[in-house]
Amino acid sequence: MNESAKKDILDLLNDEQKIPVINYKGPQFIVAGPGSGKTFTIVQRTKYMLVDGVNPYNILLFTFTNKAANEIKERIAAGVGEENASKITMGTYHSFCCRLLRKHYEVIGYKKGFTIFDKEDSDKILKNITKFSNVDYKMLSAYISGAKRHLLTPSQAIQMQKYEGQNSLGSMYQEYQNELKRQNAMDFDDLIFNTVKMLENNPDILEAVNNRFKYISADESHDSSGADIRLIELLAGTESQNVCFILDDNQSIYGFRGADIDAVLNIRNIFPNLKEYFLNRNYRCSGNIVG
Repeated sequence: MNESAKKDILDLLNDEQKIPVINYKGPQFIVAGPGSGKTFTIVQRTKYMLVDGVNPYNILLFTFTNKAANEIKERIAAGVGEENASKITMGTYHSFCCRLLRKHYEVIGYKKGFTIFDKEDSDKILKNITKFSNVDYKMLSAYISGAKRHLLTPSQAIQMQKYEGQNSLGSMYQEYQNELKRQNAMDFDDLIFNTVKMLENNPDILEAVNNRFKYISADESHDSSGADIRLIELLAGTESQNVCFILDDNQSIYGFRGADIDAVLNIRNIFPNLKEYFLNRNYRCSGNIVG
């Protein structure tokens, strides 16, 4: 039964796509050009894992949008059933981190039911902090967001600024975080930042997460930040490291939102045993366009 189901899955794939589907264990890159059937390969790869005996409860699949997560889940359900698909954890980095923080809020000094501030909420605090200074609140906002994407705490930021002969922005970052904590709130960047810090500082939570999520895939990895990559590194653990990054290094377009292709390519140093697979066949465009 399983062998027949595996054959049915593989028969739908070209030779390039079959290789990462069959070899789903260990750390790997899938470098996929435009129109190469990347999403289709992810769906078939996940189906193959389930047919091969992987528990859906142990699968974590990151997508860049919730819409993409729903689409992939529907396509997986069509092949292996709604019950199996519903047990897979799927969504954006931020939605995953939010769920984890809702469960473990106390260890990072928050109260139950913390609020997630949108840009307008954050800007009110930033405008108040910069009111009597010569610092523009938009510049402070960009500074704080950048610090969090590079996983710098306020105290680390203050130390760096002292070294550079200035300390106002680092101090304002600290003031901003203090006010968020006072209001039992986090901003959007805090979701990943606080999750990474929580996992780094709480070995028991990290162990539980590693035991739960044994197979991790990250779609659209070329649009990931350094904090995103550190999150996956922690989730992958130190043993089997069944983690798959799907990317096109020519398609990173979210630099303005913190995407860092250099951090993504540094994955090769994080996972020395990384295997690389390439999907080069274009199904979307005509021969002239591909040429």
